[in-house]
Amino acid sequence: EIPDYWLRRPEFCLESSHLEHLEAAYQAQVSPARGDSIGGLEVPKWVFLNWLCEEKNLLMHGSVNPAIEEFELREPNAKDDDAFSQQTAVFAASDGIWPMFYALLDRKRMPMRILNGCLRFELEGERLSEPRYFFSITQGVLAQNPFVQGTIYVLSKAGFVVQPPYVLGAWTVHDPHWASLEPVRPLAKQSI
Repeated sequence: EIPDYWLRRPEFCLESSHLEHLEAAYQAQVSPARGDSIGGLEVPKWVFLNWLCEEKNLLMHGSVNPAIEEFELREPNAKDDDAFSQQTAVFAASDGIWPMFYALLDRKRMPMRILNGCLRFELEGERLSEPRYFFSITQGVLAQNPFVQGTIYVLSKAGFVVQPPYVLGAWTVHDPHWASLEPVRPLAKQSI
């Protein structure tokens, strides 16, 4: 049994009318790759972002900076245990919810310790669980309301590699964590 503190993705039933709308929004606002802001969605933003990841094979990057024209390689602020997360790179996720955590926290104004993740657990028969999430920040900072409006950037997978599966406790897990060793220009962006 996957531990309860790994949260499930919210439920949302995509109907055929939604799918037509999502495709039209993709063709008009993401596919031209102008870096424009996405607007006029008829579904929750996280639904569209996840659809872009799952159906259009795109990646997401969350930031409090709404004006990034090109992502440069950066050394991670936190020192994670794994070599993949410690490399100097541009990082992104093949998930539309996880990057929101980074987009909504004002970590420059309010330094804090954060723990977070998005994983898919290997199940019997080589199946993967639905995405599961974990989000945590310093409790004292949480009381000060460190949240801001942020931006999710839509990126092409070209030049990115995914973090290999690894063992976490009794589980083998797949992390939708991607890295590029080259600068990356966004295709579009979504304020959240």
